[in-house]
Amino acid sequence: MCRVMNSRPSQRSMYSGRSYCGFTLVELLVAIGIIAILIGILMPAISGTIESARSVRCKANLRSLVTGLQMYRDDNRGDIPWVTVIYPTVDEPEPYLALSSYLDVVMPTGVMGEEIERIDPFMCPSDRVYGVHTGFSYVYQPSSFMQVTAEPGEWVRSDMTYILDLYTQPQQIGRTYPRGLPVFSDFRPFHVDRDRWSSIVPGDRTGANIAFLDGSVHSGD
Repeated sequence: MCRVMNSRPSQRSMYSGRSYCGFTLVELLVAIGIIAILIGILMPAISGTIESARSVRCKANLRSLVTGLQMYRDDNRGDIPWVTVIYPTVDEPEPYLALSSYLDVVMPTGVMGEEIERIDPFMCPSDRVYGVHTGFSYVYQPSSFMQVTAEPGEWVRSDMTYILDLYTQPQQIGRTYPRGLPVFSDFRPFHVDRDRWSSIVPGDRTGANIAFLDGSVHSGD
């Protein structure tokens, strides 16, 4: 809004006819309201784009892990790394310790429960809690079968053949996975809002990223 202010001819004649411009309070409030509305519209889209980028990077990490696993198999008669824990940590890092040389990366180090350096491809970029204190975001799925078979050093090749058959044949887990069972996966809470965590039921993989033995990576059911 602009208006012209004329000074009296006898005083401050040099400012005569000067134009004064500015916003009224109503105009300022309207502008602030419009900006707030635009921010409210754009923020969900921006947040969705950021999470989408994190998910893409997470899938790239999983592909790297499967590539390392395939290289390990090539050097070990088709076997996969043996493990005795379901959730690897800096204290018990298998199978990642066996794969680290194939991935050409250093292993995470630190103390469990304290913040540990994030190292790709072991950490999902959307993981803000779990991997930060363990060093690893991804679960090695064959471990659930290896735990109930013979201990390392006691198992026979038929045990590994049985496990590999499970991971290469079509299986039914909620839906049919034509590539067999997953070998690596992350967790659904990594990719959903924290306020929705309470609605997640055990075994629900919706939103999780899963890597299969053939190198493919897909989202869960």
